[in-house]
Amino acid sequence: MAADASGVTHERGEGPSDSSHSGSHFPLAALSLLFFCSGTCALIYQILWLRMLGWVFGVTVYAASTVWAIFMAGLALGSFSAGLVADRVRNPLRWFGGAELLIGVTAAATPTVLTGLQGVYVMLYPSFPHTPAALTAARLVMAFAVLIVPTALMGATLPLVLKASTFRASALGRQVGLLYGSNAAGAILGTLAAGLYLIPQHGIHGTFLLAAGLNILVGMTAMALAGRVNPQPAARLAPVSNETARSSSTGESLSPPTERMLRVILVVFALSGAVALALEVVWFRVLTLFL
Repeated sequence: MAADASGVTHERGEGPSDSSHSGSHFPLAALSLLFFCSGTCALIYQILWLRMLGWVFGVTVYAASTVWAIFMAGLALGSFSAGLVADRVRNPLRWFGGAELLIGVTAAATPTVLTGLQGVYVMLYPSFPHTPAALTAARLVMAFAVLIVPTALMGATLPLVLKASTFRASALGRQVGLLYGSNAAGAILGTLAAGLYLIPQHGIHGTFLLAAGLNILVGMTAMALAGRVNPQPAARLAPVSNETARSSSTGESLSPPTERMLRVILVVFALSGAVALALEVVWFRVLTLFL
């Protein structure tokens, strides 16, 4: 991830541990709690979108595949885009808070947007080729238009929260693991809460409002905490690696073996993600027979 490298940067001439005391960063524990709540909201929305698109597609496995595909597409798009700008922002915690606020607003609006697009779909239905492929493609486009904005904003939060945290180069793996693990733990809670309690007790609309309210609370808290941070221009930061610093200063690119290794890692990681999501669809299809 683009933000991972930025998380282990420090000023030229200073030791790695100095970056953990920078006034532009915020304690890891507070960010982990915020990211936990963010993960809770994200998976509540995913369950809600699955229920909503089940009405559109009529076949549950189609709805599940669509939600997961668009959800991951939004995360990838948002993470990549935010990774490009995370190093350039003066106060990434403020940007994280803004993203959380926008997630709450746009996600809460998805039922209204979907209803409006369904009206358009019904109006245009007579002109569509009445084949399963064409109708499924039209519904995919409609679902993409509804979900891509909030999911892209969700993807943007990870690079921003990594940039805002107090990283030390000597403990990078532990710190990234804590942040990502807290987000995943929140996702588990959100999935169970939405499916077993919130939707049965408060309905689709009420659950959307509750999740959006939590998102907005996370965003407002992050914005308030950002006011306690002293922004620091990202241009003052330089990579930890002397080799990388020399390459950047001379305009040289990475050596060919390193580039090839990175390409192989990215391809393997992409294949791993493809297999994981394919298995998720298969497991979902199998478990519906039992549950």
